[in-house]
Amino acid sequence: MNIEYKIIFSNKTNPLSESIIYSLEKLRLEANNIDISTFPIQETYYFSNLKTNTYLIFTTYLENELVAACYIKNTYNSLYIDQLFVKKEYQNSPYHFGSNLLKYILNHKQLIEKYLNTSFTYSYLEPNNKTKNFYHSLGYQEKENLMRKHL
Repeated sequence: MNIEYKIIFSNKTNPLSESIIYSLEKLRLEANNIDISTFPIQETYYFSNLKTNTYLIFTTYLENELVAACYIKNTYNSLYIDQLFVKKEYQNSPYHFGSNLLKYILNHKQLIEKYLNTSFTYSYLEPNNKTKNFYHSLGYQEKENLMRKHL
């Protein structure tokens, strides 16, 4: 089994191609049980935002298939996990793609700080009711409707 992590850099002067954004957003929507046949991918908030704003995107590939991704940016003067999603059939699998991708990201804090031209003391993310326990297990604590982890 070949699992590979990749980092995609995006900013205003180096925007992502529409095909890459389409693949990422298709995976994100399907991972969240959104029927892409009734929801235009090109009209999502992230489709346009990934082209115009600074993001780091971490991805996981299993045998060259995109199975997980995470959008990261500098928000609240922190390493902000904006979106973390795993292909539906691999959620809750023994591969632990979501937690392993997040661990990979946190282990690359220095690269993220360099790219975003800042240093971080904390990582923040917005949980939903289904993900709170997952983030607690990775060391995040609830703080004012967010989850926070000291780095």
